[in-house]
Amino acid sequence: MMKDIASQMKALSQMIKGEREFDSDGVREAASVIADHARDIPMMFPEGSNEHPSEVADAVWERWSEFVALGELLGTRADALAEASESAGNATDVRPGFTEIGKTCLSCHQDFRVGG
Repeated sequence: MMKDIASQMKALSQMIKGEREFDSDGVREAASVIADHARDIPMMFPEGSNEHPSEVADAVWERWSEFVALGELLGTRADALAEASESAGNATDVRPGFTEIGKTCLSCHQDFRVGG
């Protein structure tokens, strides 16, 4: 699931950077996949799921409500990007939403992933 989120972010990033042709339907689809996965994040981390090769930090369970809130925020921001893509004419129109999703991912990785 996390690898799929990363894959969707990579596709979005390529459109934002102009490395790939902008496609508003593609933005909507990628953002929708991210939003769907975001809703499942808490289910993917039952207590004790930090056995090797997991990269999840103990902080997930020590600060569970913060972790869940970041997942919810990721879903909300991805939904907003999907909605923004409906009227987007180019990558510049969706860049702010993409940036907000990236900030959410970074925040979670810094606090809840071993090695950030």
